[in-house]
Amino acid sequence: MEKGASESSPLDCARCGKPASLQCPKCAQLKLPREAAAFCSQDCFKAAWASHKSVHTKVDALTSQLSQEGWKYCLKKGRTRTLELPRFDWTGPLRPFPISKMRLVPDGIEKPDWALDGIPKIEPDSDLQKRVEIKTPEQIERMRETCRIAREVLDAGARIIKPGITTDEIDRVIHEETIARVDTRPR
Repeated sequence: MEKGASESSPLDCARCGKPASLQCPKCAQLKLPREAAAFCSQDCFKAAWASHKSVHTKVDALTSQLSQEGWKYCLKKGRTRTLELPRFDWTGPLRPFPISKMRLVPDGIEKPDWALDGIPKIEPDSDLQKRVEIKTPEQIERMRETCRIAREVLDAGARIIKPGITTDEIDRVIHEETIARVDTRPR
């Protein structure tokens, strides 16, 4: 066991929940998240070893699978992406499928402020968070048109769903259908 599991922030023991000061050396070598590799004592580590050691073999098997260039996995609720397969204590055969490169939106289509990084900048501070806006007839008609387009796009996505299709393929169809409909609508 290596000392210093709590170098940057205090961690709890993966087995009993007490404050941890030791880390599994194999997990440190594999650069696994410290949360699942921290233990309060050598005894706790020994008691958890039977189940904990399976993490190492699963990670070794996963890292041997090379991801295709350009494909990335989603982390932190979609806010970051990485080429490396995320390290989790997998319990079954399912694994995340890599995410393809970000799809491009033509320059002629207006993009919201969160289009590049997924974080809204204007909306959280908008006064519309505190009051109800009365829509004009023109705004209501635009909302109806937007909803009609959204329904058509969702229907196109639903038509391709079948066993074996990936969510990335569904994303591609939704993206293409959205671009086709928004690009051709009158301004």
